Amino acid sequence: MRILLIIFWLSFGLAQEFIELAESQISKSGFLTTVSFEGKNYQHIDGIGWINGAEKQFRIIDNRIYIVKPSNKINTQITNIRYGSIRNRIVLDIVGYSAKKLKYLESEGSLQKTEVLELVLPLLDYNPNLIKDYAMINQELLNINNKTVFKIFGAAIDYKIFVLANPSRLVIDFNERFEEQKEALGHGVVFRRFSFDTGQKLSTVNLLEIAPNNGHFEVLGENKQAQKLKSLSNGAFAAINAGYFDTQNFISIGYLKINGKTISMPSRNRAVIGFGESVLIDRLSTETAIYINDDYYFATLTGTQSDIMLYTIPDSSINDTGKAVIVVKDGIVASHSFAPVVVPENAFVIAYNPIIPSLLEVKPGDKVSYEIKYKPAEFLDLAYAIEAGPLLLKDHQNVYEPRLEHFQIGQKILDGYTQQSAIGVKEDGTVIMLVADNMIAADLIPLFQSLDVKDAMRLDSGSSATLYADGKVLNRFFNRRLVTAIVFIPTE
Repeated sequence: MRILLIIFWLSFGLAQEFIELAESQISKSGFLTTVSFEGKNYQHIDGIGWINGAEKQFRIIDNRIYIVKPSNKINTQITNIRYGSIRNRIVLDIVGYSAKKLKYLESEGSLQKTEVLELVLPLLDYNPNLIKDYAMINQELLNINNKTVFKIFGAAIDYKIFVLANPSRLVIDFNERFEEQKEALGHGVVFRRFSFDTGQKLSTVNLLEIAPNNGHFEVLGENKQAQKLKSLSNGAFAAINAGYFDTQNFISIGYLKINGKTISMPSRNRAVIGFGESVLIDRLSTETAIYINDDYYFATLTGTQSDIMLYTIPDSSINDTGKAVIVVKDGIVASHSFAPVVVPENAFVIAYNPIIPSLLEVKPGDKVSYEIKYKPAEFLDLAYAIEAGPLLLKDHQNVYEPRLEHFQIGQKILDGYTQQSAIGVKEDGTVIMLVADNMIAADLIPLFQSLDVKDAMRLDSGSSATLYADGKVLNRFFNRRLVTAIVFIPTE
C-alpha cells in the first residue's frame, strides 16, 4: 500500500513527498532493519539510526518507513507582514500564489470608523505573530470557511489596495480621514483631535487639555491586577495609560507611589511624573544608605547594571545567578544565598555582586535596614508618582537623551513608528495628556513645543497607548490591559 504524505517546511515555502514503502521491501532482524530500494540495501540500527547517509533518503514515522522525494508542490502562505515607516502602508508577502490571481483584491475607497475592511484571500498558512501594532488602525488575520481573511478597522481612512509581483505582495496604502475636532468635555477638560506634521509623515493626535484648579491627579494600579483603562480609572473623568510593566506577570517596572505608599523603587534614572500640590516631571535617581547591625554601608542604585540592587515588590523575582542575595524579613536577615530568589511578603531583598566583602559577611540573624535619598528630593513629598520615560522637555528645553535612562537606541520601543503616549505640563499648571498615532518617540518633542509645554515625558506606548475621558476611549477601538494609569478626578 502506498500512502502519500505531504509535509510543508513553512519557513521556506518548500514541500517534500513521503512515500510509504511496501512490507516486501523491509526485513527486520533484532535491532537491524534492512530496506531494499531500487536494487540497493539500506540499513537502520535501533538506537543509532540510519547508516551510510541513508537518513537523507528515508524517514521512520509511526513505525512506518517512507522514501523522501522532493515535491513540485509549493506551500501557499503569508511569509511576512511589513509596515511602512515613511507612509501608512501594510505589505503582505505571499508565497505560492501568483500576483495575477490576487488582482481581484485591487480597489480603493473610504472606510468609516465603525466599518470593517475585509480582504478575503485564498486559504493561506500564516503566523499570527506577524501582525504588529501600527498607526491608528486595528488588524485581524484569521481563517474562516476555507479562506484567509485580513481585516482592518477602528479608524476612518481612505485606502488603496494593489498587488505587486515577483514575489507576490498585497499592498494596502491608507491615510486617516477626519476633520480637526475641539470639544469642551466639562470640569476644565478640553478634547482635541488634530493632524501633526512630523516632517516625515502626518500623525493624528488625540489630546486632553486639563486646566488647573479643577480637580486633582492620582496614579492608580495594582501589581498582578491588569485591567483595561476604563476599569482601571475607577470612575475618574479622564485617564491615560502610565508606566511600563512586565507583560508576563503584570508587575510594574520602576518607581510607583500610590497614596503616599511606595510600591516599587526607581530603576534606571528614568523620567518620573509626580502629583501633589503641584506636578513634577524629571529624571529620578536614588542613593541608598544600607545599615548592617547599625553600621553604615553606602551604595548608589543605578539600575540593572548596579553592583547592588534593592527589591521591595512581593513575589518579584531576582534571576541573575551571578548575584548573591540577602533576604531581610521584619528587619532581620532570613537567608543569605545566591539567586534565583523571590521576594517574600513583608520583606526586601538586597542583590549584589559577591565581590563586595562587607556584604559577604552578613549572616542570618543580622539586623539590616535601608534609607533612600531621592534626587530631586521633591519627589518624596508627592503622594503619587509613576516612572516611564524618556524625559522629553525640561523648562521648555529639549533634554531627550535615552541613554541617560538606560534605553536602548534603535529599538522599536523608541525608534519604531507606533502610537506614542505622553504627558506634559505648562507654566500655568495646565496638564496635557496625549496619544499620537504613528510617531517615533523623538517626534513628541516638536509636538509638545508647538503646544508651549514646559516639561514633558513619554509614557508606556505602542499597544498600551490609551486615552480616556467622559466615559469612552478616545484613540482605540480595542484597548490593552494595563497595570497603572494616571487619572484626573474633578473637584466635586
